[in-house]
Amino acid sequence: MSRIVGVDLGGTWLRIATVDTSNRTPGVAVDAHRYPSPRDWDGLTGVLKRHRTEDVAGFGVAVSGPVKDHAMLIQGPNLPWLSGRSIRRDLERALEKTVIVSNDMEAATEGEMACGVLRSYDWAIFDTISTGWGGNLILDGNRVDSEPGHANVSFRVRQRCGAGHVGCYEAIYSGSALERRIRQRMEEAQAVEHDPWDYFQKEASQDSPWIISLLDRWAEGVGRAWANTLNRIRPMQAIVYMGTTAENLLAISRVQKKLRETIHRIAMFPEHQRDDFPILQATFVHRSVYGAAVVYEKIA
Repeated sequence: MSRIVGVDLGGTWLRIATVDTSNRTPGVAVDAHRYPSPRDWDGLTGVLKRHRTEDVAGFGVAVSGPVKDHAMLIQGPNLPWLSGRSIRRDLERALEKTVIVSNDMEAATEGEMACGVLRSYDWAIFDTISTGWGGNLILDGNRVDSEPGHANVSFRVRQRCGAGHVGCYEAIYSGSALERRIRQRMEEAQAVEHDPWDYFQKEASQDSPWIISLLDRWAEGVGRAWANTLNRIRPMQAIVYMGTTAENLLAISRVQKKLRETIHRIAMFPEHQRDDFPILQATFVHRSVYGAAVVYEKIA
């Protein structure tokens, strides 16, 4: 049986695995290889050729940024050298295999739906909050691609997101937005630390008032975004999140409590006001690699 090579092409790491998508056991083991992310086209094709074997039907490639027709990367926020390039066409020439390109959030959603927490829910919010804020909705078992991070909060703030928008959720509550505020605080305090997150951890361990304020604002902002979505789509059964910012901050009990309090204040429907309404971390480590192969199967 032919297999598919799933590729998660990030700004820091390139992860590759040959996937049998018929195996959808929860927590399925994926033997993924990890390489430093290539800096140019020749570096990318050189690595991918190592995984081009006779039993491979093709390559599913997940990248960050908007993708046109599962082929062209319109704009690569972390891989600008790929912007405007038909990755599908050029990789098919180099690899002599079929190639399908997907947005990394599209792939992550498919992977988590196949083998992770989202297997258990037909209606869910699935967000990633890290450098930016991305996310999709699961509506009656179907993936609906979304841009939650670019919902606007206010035009009266100066912050811009990576796409240049003013006052959106990503501009205010993403990891890069928090890092910007931490760096400003470091400058004001003439801190000796060089890494903003080291400084954050030190200040958090001392319960510094500005850290508490930062965490409370983040929890309220994210809770507001999720609650507003719950009010628009009542069948929602769960919120599932991923991304280093969401994972690290939601591990803090104060943040969890403040976020749920915010949802309770805004949510209209009693099932969303319950203390046990599921707000869960994504579990499938190789969701993007596996999901890139799933998207390949659907499109090729």
